[in-house]
Amino acid sequence: MDGRIPITEVNEHFELDLPHEDFDTIGGFILGSLGRPPEVGDTVDADGATLNVKSVDGPRVSVLTLRREDGASR
Repeated sequence: MDGRIPITEVNEHFELDLPHEDFDTIGGFILGSLGRPPEVGDTVDADGATLNVKSVDGPRVSVLTLRREDGASR
């Protein structure tokens, strides 16, 4: 998925509760969770989901995958 997707949409679509108060996008959430610029292959586990960075554009996540513990992915 595109790293620019609003985190509120990701939460709604995947029935997650990722913190959205400090982040506008799912890519921003990954950046904040890592505490450093993301690299391809980085993963973040949160709220029963694993987010995997597939592509970056400078300090931004451009493409990522999300897999829920129950197997749903996108």
